[in-house]
Amino acid sequence: MRVAKHIARFIVPLALAACDSPPADLREWRPSDHNNASREDLGGGSAPSDVLSNARALWASQCVACHGREGRGDGTQTAVRPPDMTAAAFQQSHSDEQLALSISRGKNGTMPAFSSLRPEAIQSLVALVRSFAAR
Repeated sequence: MRVAKHIARFIVPLALAACDSPPADLREWRPSDHNNASREDLGGGSAPSDVLSNARALWASQCVACHGREGRGDGTQTAVRPPDMTAAAFQQSHSDEQLALSISRGKNGTMPAFSSLRPEAIQSLVALVRSFAAR
């Protein structure tokens, strides 16, 4: 018990000091953050319109069958309906990292893994999914 008190005397002030002030650049992600993404944010030196154009071609060949043309989950080739990616709830509840991992690793046996895609292609698909928020 005595050791616990000594540990508590050290840990509690340390924890409180760490929580004293948040980092200045920390804020919650918003779907509108992707409307003005830089070339680096989209993964590759191409202009954003080029990135989205390339992503649309990839989407048409690999994703439309299940996710639908506009990302509404209304594709015809799936037994399990994918989520509506245009919905605010979807956009707000999935980070870019989660989307990228779902693309590269697949999803719970209901979505195949696209692990052979280059990171730039995956990031362009993430940017495309984010663009669905405005629809």
